[in-house]
Amino acid sequence: MEINIEQFKQIPNYPSYFINKEGSNVLRLCNPETYYDENKKFYRRRINDVPTELETDKYVLCNGIVYRKIKFTDNHIGYLSVGLANNEGQRNFYVHRLVYMTFVDTIPDGMQINHINHNKSDNRLENLEVVTASENQEKSVLFHGGKLLPRCKKCGSKMWRNAVNDYCIKCQPKNRHGRNPGRKGVVRLNGRKVKDRPSKDSLENLIQNHSFVQIGRIYGVSDNAIRKWCKGYGLPFRKSDIKQKYRRVTK
Repeated sequence: MEINIEQFKQIPNYPSYFINKEGSNVLRLCNPETYYDENKKFYRRRINDVPTELETDKYVLCNGIVYRKIKFTDNHIGYLSVGLANNEGQRNFYVHRLVYMTFVDTIPDGMQINHINHNKSDNRLENLEVVTASENQEKSVLFHGGKLLPRCKKCGSKMWRNAVNDYCIKCQPKNRHGRNPGRKGVVRLNGRKVKDRPSKDSLENLIQNHSFVQIGRIYGVSDNAIRKWCKGYGLPFRKSDIKQKYRRVTK
């Protein structure tokens, strides 16, 4: 198989590795003195100069140079990763982060890469955007049918879902005694009386992508309340059971 190397670009800090804009292939440059092709077959020379035939589907040819296709690994929540090596050692990277770092720029500290169409295996450059961790979480919650917590009008911080006014505890107007009313304006929900409890399908999608603590913050309840909801719906409510049930097979 022969490819056009112009569609690929060298990965920063890894001179032997190349990736395309679609994020569908990562190639490693093979030593031309050791690897070669002949009659559309790939060979590797051993120390005793006896050639060994290689598997054709694992190698590609470009301008007479042999490249090896690096295998992707799929974690249990759908992100693709790949292992790269240089003089400093080996390290695993998410493919979507490699595409952005190679064709755009380095990712600032604390920032994340969001898939615009929410398909975690679609690593095309036009499907990627840089967002904060909070923005990434909110986009995922909205996509899976969840609701966001209200924000304070003054400082923009998140509040409990049933807050009685538009201000958080710190920004609430002071009473006639010049004191902050504190938590009187915020009442925590009882898990059994929540009116906007998510449906079974929405909750199942949320537990695949978020921890029980994060889901509890979204609905204003404790993580144990989320576990009770899962148990009531017949969904897995232990972390190990969730990983085992929703584990995906690498294609």
